[in-house]
Amino acid sequence: MKYVNMLIFISLLLTLNLSAITYEDGEDKKTNRWEKLNPSSSAIIKNVYDESKSSRVIEFSGDGTKDAYILAINETKNKKLLHWQMKYSEDFVIFISLETKLGKRYLVYTSARSNGYMKYGLGTRSISGTWQRFSRNLEEDLRYFDNRNSIVKINSFVIRGSGSLDNIKIMKDLKSKENIEKIKPVKAIEPVKKIPKKIKEKPKKNKKKPLVLKKIKKKIAKKTNTTPSITIEGENPLFLKLGEAYVEPGVSANDKEDGEIIVTSCENINKHKEGEYTVIYTAVDSVGNAAADKRYVIVGNPTLKDEESEKSDEESSQSSHKESSSEEDNKSKKTSSSEEESEAQAKLEERELEIAEWERELQFREKEISKREKNLEK
Repeated sequence: MKYVNMLIFISLLLTLNLSAITYEDGEDKKTNRWEKLNPSSSAIIKNVYDESKSSRVIEFSGDGTKDAYILAINETKNKKLLHWQMKYSEDFVIFISLETKLGKRYLVYTSARSNGYMKYGLGTRSISGTWQRFSRNLEEDLRYFDNRNSIVKINSFVIRGSGSLDNIKIMKDLKSKENIEKIKPVKAIEPVKKIPKKIKEKPKKNKKKPLVLKKIKKKIAKKTNTTPSITIEGENPLFLKLGEAYVEPGVSANDKEDGEIIVTSCENINKHKEGEYTVIYTAVDSVGNAAADKRYVIVGNPTLKDEESEKSDEESSQSSHKESSSEEDNKSKKTSSSEEESEAQAKLEERELEIAEWERELQFREKEISKREKNLEK
């Protein structure tokens, strides 16, 4: 009996340390925490009882990933561990909207096996049609791509696609800052006392000279200010179909002294003409140091024409000669495999464009929700 009581006590301690905040578990039999994001007429949110879990859950049904559902979180405390359960048997996209030290950011989770920039694949088990548990350290996921950044606030949880969700929680990681801060003062007591003693022991001659040197050093530092660095997001080169409009996948610039700075872009892409184009990005810091980079954009397949012309020349030169049936079979196999590869590439590009559009759509919707909340407070 004592052993059982001890286990219960330890489990209670662990739950207190995690200090989880539950944002949705379905047990109140309501759906009012959720809102539809630009929904179709078929988009429905339900609170239902799931027999396999023996608990209530939130169920979404609609037109696949065309419909999105948003849950406001507004978490500003030191809780960065996101936990949720889901049962999906079709494609989905999860957006976690964040306020960071360097501005607004979005973490994206999909059923893909591979990762992309600020995008993580949860694997095919996430669409197995059975309940699956997921936990993500949002701080680590952000810093994997942006190691100088950190989370200030978790804004919302957004999901696209039809399926069920349960037990959406934000928890504090066991390796929290509170535990680290308790150790820091003990180590910091001795060096803080020693440094001023050494400075006082130095002779107080030529006080003005060091000050003049400091001013000169500051001026030199300003003149030798580091140049900004430009980060191009998305594919480079970027492939577009003939007639498809160019949508900027994203670009940012950071300067060691100024932080995040504005990037200007210049492009002259003709979507109706096959060819290779460039998008030129420039960023200038407060001192005037400039940086430039470019993205290559390929409309259609300009190399395909050259290949076709070469093939036609070969065919015309060899028209007088008889071709064997084996050669024809090999050609047909090559063309079929290249078509499959191009189709797969096109699907990936379409998904990337969709995600970029969804992120912009989510930004507008979040602004509308925040305005409405402010009006209600008034």
